[in-house]
Amino acid sequence: NNNVNISDNGNSTKLSNHPQEFIQRIKGSLKNDNVQQRITCLRRQRRVSFDPLALLLDASLEGELELVKKTAIQVPDPSSSNDEGITALHNATCAGHFDIVKFLVEIGCDVNVQDSDGWTPLHCAASCNNLTMIKFLVKSGACIFATTFSDLETAAEKCEEEDEGFDGCSQYLFGNEIIIFLLVLLLNKTLIYHLGIQDKLGIINNGTVYALYDYDAQNEDELSFKESDIIQVLRKGDENEKEWWWSKIGNNEGYVPRNLVGVGVCISFNFNLKKY
Repeated sequence: NNNVNISDNGNSTKLSNHPQEFIQRIKGSLKNDNVQQRITCLRRQRRVSFDPLALLLDASLEGELELVKKTAIQVPDPSSSNDEGITALHNATCAGHFDIVKFLVEIGCDVNVQDSDGWTPLHCAASCNNLTMIKFLVKSGACIFATTFSDLETAAEKCEEEDEGFDGCSQYLFGNEIIIFLLVLLLNKTLIYHLGIQDKLGIINNGTVYALYDYDAQNEDELSFKESDIIQVLRKGDENEKEWWWSKIGNNEGYVPRNLVGVGVCISFNFNLKKY
């Protein structure tokens, strides 16, 4: 089987963009060290900017929830991005504005949208060691095994070891590797409690996972599925297929790409914003 990226089927939208000088990639992580500088610049530019998408991207970075709500209904798709693929959800995640992230997800913004380097909002949250944001995105259907384009790293590998909050984020995504190793060595078993979400996926809930995208089988030993389909994982990888899991859909069994399934179901896009 060939490696499958979450954007292969054409269903993912592009991320909204941030100028490179303001969101810097440091040690492989997306950092927001110069967010305040970016905000100051945007405030000057806003006086002459009437583009709803530009305003949405700026407001999501600045943390202006009411302006985000206003501009979200003025754009055809609030998951739209700038030239670098960065979306409002990326901006809000990087800046740590949970209320805006929650709003954007609840109206159906794509939680798995990738920027020009393959970063998803989950990668951004992990690089900031924001455990609250990470948990919310995972429960909202984030692809745990989505990888960046250049270094092929998952969100778990973007947790910043030198920054505060690393232990909690790494343990949630990766698990306590030392405890897992000792349990395997001494007891020949693992405890679910100590597993990270990457290891729990396909084990908890009797192996039940949810399809995050449509996929058409490319080989006879693969399964086709539609977004939101319920899939039961029977075997998580083997000697031949590390990135593919032997699974069951209905009465049919076959391989499914692990980076197209998740813990939860993505919220369908809608513009029913009356409750806001």
